[in-house]
Amino acid sequence: MTDITPQIPEGKKVIEAYGNGGFKVTGERYSHNILIFPDKIFKFEAERIETTMPEHIQEVLNDKEVEILLVGGGIATDFFLPQTEAILKQKRISVEYMDTGAAARTYNVLLSEERKVAVILIAV
Repeated sequence: MTDITPQIPEGKKVIEAYGNGGFKVTGERYSHNILIFPDKIFKFEAERIETTMPEHIQEVLNDKEVEILLVGGGIATDFFLPQTEAILKQKRISVEYMDTGAAARTYNVLLSEERKVAVILIAV
């Protein structure tokens, strides 16, 4: 696994490593796709990022703090979430698409800046 640990305020969910089909977040190992907020983690139920439906991001839609949603689509970088993009825009949540590694690193940087961010990560 690649170590990507930044300086993060205590009590926040920091992504420490990714790869080998999972993630290490704040000392805990997850071997499935995940949705991370600064203070909580959910299993992300869509198997592939292209099959994401509004119900898969309900936690994001219900959260009143999130301003940025990062989407790490595995090794893919050429994808779009047409089923959810319009709903997120209505909630004034900007969406950034990238591969999983870039999304994990970007999340940690934004978290260290105390930005209101969440990230979907597809395991690689």
